Amino acid sequence: MNMQPTDVATEVKQSRPRDPQNFTRGDVLAWKVIAYTSGGITVAACVAGIVALVAIVSS
Repeated sequence: MNMQPTDVATEVKQSRPRDPQNFTRGDVLAWKVIAYTSGGITVAACVAGIVALVAIVSS
């Protein structure tokens, strides 16, 4: 019995580089977290600045 080696397809699926303008749900969620966090920090800093300014002026 003559066993011939079979050609097994060893095709390696190469992932294409991701399009940087094609955002995934994770990307959108990460940017929302960053935006809301930085917005909250900005509001807190403004409030702290106003409170400090009022405290300095009224003393």
